[in-house]
Amino acid sequence: MVKIIPLTQEQLAKAISLLEKIFSYKPDQKLLKYSLTDSLSKKAYGQTYWIAVDEVNSVIGITGLYDDTIDKKLSWLGWFGVQPDHRQRGVGSILLQYAIDKAKQRGSARLKLYTSSDPNERAAHHLYRKFGFEQTGIDRKADKVYFEKKLLEDTMTTYKINIVWDGPFKIAEIEKYNQGGSAPKWDGEDYGVYQIYGKHILCGEDALLYVGITTERTFTERFKEHKTWLLEDQDEKDIAIYLGRVSDPARYSEEDEWKSWKKDVELAEKILIYKYSPNYNSRELTIEPNLGRYKSVRLMHTGKSHKLKPVDEAPRDFHEW
Repeated sequence: MVKIIPLTQEQLAKAISLLEKIFSYKPDQKLLKYSLTDSLSKKAYGQTYWIAVDEVNSVIGITGLYDDTIDKKLSWLGWFGVQPDHRQRGVGSILLQYAIDKAKQRGSARLKLYTSSDPNERAAHHLYRKFGFEQTGIDRKADKVYFEKKLLEDTMTTYKINIVWDGPFKIAEIEKYNQGGSAPKWDGEDYGVYQIYGKHILCGEDALLYVGITTERTFTERFKEHKTWLLEDQDEKDIAIYLGRVSDPARYSEEDEWKSWKKDVELAEKILIYKYSPNYNSRELTIEPNLGRYKSVRLMHTGKSHKLKPVDEAPRDFHEW
């Protein structure tokens, strides 16, 4: 049975010893010792720690919170860890949920944390995502990976996705393009969103025929599949293709296997299809995109976006279009 109790002076040495086993880097050990000791005295920056103890009162885990010095609605997760021989037993989940609940009780709107890119931290990264944390940035120089969880619903939140467009291209040009790395290397220039324009029997020339994405295969590979049906229905001279890249190094990285990038690319595709109703798309045409926890999502188009509006905002545009 696991019990969560406040850190006390009596358990301080055991808590420090536990964290020193987890964080072997000497500067970290010096900092964690100061943090835990300080939390029992001056409560600097609202710093508080709790420990998990088992049935014989042994310290098997620890978690903590401290307040941001500038943003009064922001809390940070303090030193957090579980005794190695007690992992995979749910102790980490209990401690993390406890910290989340305490941050909510403080009235914090957001809870942030940072960890490292060390492969040994992958299990912790998975735990954070399981509890709704999203990676928000990475400092490669300091080897810090930042995560954040929204605690209080902000109905005014607008999530922005930036798309840089280029074109027009012909199929033959894209077949030779192939600027990407191995999937899903988002910073290769052969992945993202695309638009296909051509002649349509009802909409005339230069009509938007299709919107699609490439997240696992390159643009080059995808258009090899499109080539057959496109050239059956279209004269090649009427085809115009525009490629859009979704890029934000502060938001996307390999640390989460590019999942946040892929999620944004897929959401952008759904919004574009639902709003513009491309003639050859059959899926997503009548399904209003699920925006998740955001009240609105704003697609910011720059470059050669052709017939797209400079800004597409969901769901506002759905009701006005």
